[in-house]
Amino acid sequence: MDKRYAKYDASRFSTDPFFLSWRLLDDPGARAFWESFRERHPGKREEIDAAIRVVDSARFNHETLPAEEIRQEVERLYRTVHRLRRWRLARKCAVAASVLLALLLPALFLARDAGSDPPGDLAVMVARARQQKVRLELAGRQVVELERDAVIAYKPDGVITTGSDESEPLAGRRDTIGEIPVDRLVVPDGRRAELLLPDGSKIWLNAGSAIEFPARFPAGSREARASGEIYIEVAPDATRPFTLHAPRFSVNATGTTFQVTAYAGEQEQSVVLVEGEISVILPGELPVPVHPSGRFVLDGNTGRVERVDPLDYTSWKDGVLRFTNRPLRDVLASLSRYYGIPVEYEGEGEERLSGKLILLDDLTTVLENISVIIPSRHEVREEGVIVRSGKK
Repeated sequence: MDKRYAKYDASRFSTDPFFLSWRLLDDPGARAFWESFRERHPGKREEIDAAIRVVDSARFNHETLPAEEIRQEVERLYRTVHRLRRWRLARKCAVAASVLLALLLPALFLARDAGSDPPGDLAVMVARARQQKVRLELAGRQVVELERDAVIAYKPDGVITTGSDESEPLAGRRDTIGEIPVDRLVVPDGRRAELLLPDGSKIWLNAGSAIEFPARFPAGSREARASGEIYIEVAPDATRPFTLHAPRFSVNATGTTFQVTAYAGEQEQSVVLVEGEISVILPGELPVPVHPSGRFVLDGNTGRVERVDPLDYTSWKDGVLRFTNRPLRDVLASLSRYYGIPVEYEGEGEERLSGKLILLDDLTTVLENISVIIPSRHEVREEGVIVRSGKK
């Protein structure tokens, strides 16, 4: 086995079932083998580490997705990889055979065979869309553009870091006294970001989202403004409530976990509470309390609270899209933002579907999986993708 793996590069490691069993399932036998292999083959460490970064970027949450389901998805990914490898790939971008590589190489290129199917074109479209950069706008100072999905941390001492390497600050140390600057993080379609605030609160921003926040919180309060879709774990602090202002309502919390979906131009906006307690405040109205597994929905000017499974609304941060009786148009809108290209529905009536999509796949595979859940077909055009209901 050593001899075969000694010839592997990062792309082959990242799509090997035994390697995936180690990184996604934490299989003890696979873990022991690969840790030993890495020590025995120092010349392969760089390729193995690159593959680890690709697979681990999936960020599967094992409490969200049971191990058996992950195992089934690994097997399905393996079958998908073999299908993808039948396409002829440009030599410099052979790593594009991996269904995970949209997370690794935003500028990959697929060369099409004569008469090949549209997936090649779609992969290129997604790759181009993901060349857009996450922007961190530092008040009165500079704009920092980040190539990949960003992980940004604001330290209590005024230092800002990004990624796993915290030894190199993203920006110089900022004053921790005097006027408090307000920064802005903008995440375009096709990207995601994580933000650690100086109080310890952690925020995940989905595609097409933005948040304004102070570089440090003053005594007595914590406030931020956001639009789009964000998931937030508020650090407990009973003396400083946390208020998140969305375009049409505000959310008050002290130490809790919730998600806000509030995209501009959408009639329905909502808050889903995962744990703790929150209150939702509409202009001129009394606060509306929301309890765990509760979802406050503002549809036009009408608000209501309903009971839901929070994972149907929060699983995107773990690379999974779960839905129960959700309109197909809404699912496609989520995919459009996630992959950064237009995905629109053409059809009469309102198709609804329930299921789960693993967002590690290329978009073509995701659309094919939708056609398994509900009869549909898709067409790739220069400007995006059209999905129609009905059999091919």
